[in-house]
Amino acid sequence: GGGVPCLGVAGRLRELPMTAGERRGSRADLRVREIRALRREHVAVCSGDVRDFASSRPHSFEAVNDRSFAAPEGTTRWAGELLAPDGILVVSEPPEVDPERWSAQVLLAAGLRDLGPTGGIRRFQKVLRA
Repeated sequence: GGGVPCLGVAGRLRELPMTAGERRGSRADLRVREIRALRREHVAVCSGDVRDFASSRPHSFEAVNDRSFAAPEGTTRWAGELLAPDGILVVSEPPEVDPERWSAQVLLAAGLRDLGPTGGIRRFQKVLRA
């Protein structure tokens, strides 16, 4: 994932190569400048729609993070396309709790299983589709 959360993760996990995705070019440019200023050489930035990124690098990431206030269907679909088997999706949840937010049907369609919430974060694991 991109955005400010990526910068925090990149600061904590300096030994891991990372890719930050930003849909808009202007945000990607900003992210590149931030990454340079913070000396996070292990972070690459890509700009564009997640559809294009998922089609060019399917199932190639061990982890995906998202500060998702978007519909779960989109978040799980694209995370499912990007994650390698056993990979982890970490989502920052909206402040209001909705126990129906992550339906079994949506997770199954993306090949994800719910590992449950912790704080304001929810974790999912990529499993092989049946």
